[in-house]
Amino acid sequence: MALTRPVAVLIVVLQAAAGLPQTLGQAPAVQAESAAATQPEVAHAAPAVDIPHVETTPRTIEFAGMTWWVKDSQGGLAGPGPNAFSADERDVWVDDQGRLHLTISQRDGKWLSTEVITQAPTGYGDFEFQITGAVDNLDLNAVLGLFTWDTQTWKTDANSEIDIELTRWADADTPNLHYAVHPGWGPDTESGKHPERIKMTEMALDGEESTHAIHWSPTLVTCASYQGAGQDPEKLIVRWEFDDTNPPRIVGNAQGETTGPILIPKPSPTTNTRINLWLIDTDRDKLGNPPTDGQPIEVIISGFRYTPAEQAQAVAEQAVETGE
Repeated sequence: MALTRPVAVLIVVLQAAAGLPQTLGQAPAVQAESAAATQPEVAHAAPAVDIPHVETTPRTIEFAGMTWWVKDSQGGLAGPGPNAFSADERDVWVDDQGRLHLTISQRDGKWLSTEVITQAPTGYGDFEFQITGAVDNLDLNAVLGLFTWDTQTWKTDANSEIDIELTRWADADTPNLHYAVHPGWGPDTESGKHPERIKMTEMALDGEESTHAIHWSPTLVTCASYQGAGQDPEKLIVRWEFDDTNPPRIVGNAQGETTGPILIPKPSPTTNTRINLWLIDTDRDKLGNPPTDGQPIEVIISGFRYTPAEQAQAVAEQAVETGE
């Protein structure tokens, strides 16, 4: 499938193969993902965690040594956005080089977004995402999300959500690189924001590649981005830490429910990793807005690597012993 906008094709390398054994789980059912808690206030009034959506995931694909569900809203809407999410092979596919293609495309007058979800659970550990392409120059209405999520843990752990999002949230003056440890919004501050849980940075790439990493533990979340392939300290763009000395926060929904106090969200057996490409609802009409130039967008994802905490610790200890 060839899109008419090759300049928008981003070759994304989320490096290597999965670190978890393949265990079959139950496909996510009804879901209302946050519209993006890092969006500036001009883009939304509150995270859209309370919008009822229909989501089914009948299709799976094999990618990077893992089985992934392909999100399908079956003509309805699903978060984030909300958007219509397509599982059609014309919109989400793995090519003969083993690379995953995600798109934002228009068909029958409707804009369609895409998302894939690991079938195996992912929790504490290390995640590394390597991106090749103009990811610092996405369409203003588009979001590339690399994140953890758990539909079952909103009440206790704000959906176990740790985010790296590449977007300007429909505002050219907003930085294009966002980290978040949720809840990023809630009723327990006067502004409704939890600024200590969000990091925004302007990223200007000096080449074709960039690398983004997450470390997730019970006491610390670290997010970092680098120029080029790999985590070369001399090519660091930004590094951000969120630790357990920060205050716990709560988040609410339109039904008046609130979570308990959450410090660093915990994973559960149903937590997974997701990659999505979607459109922001700038006018708050409960539908993601089209790309500003009306053209489709494509992202090519070449791999994914997750190292569970126990394995990551063993690798770190070996590196110390060998002096690497």
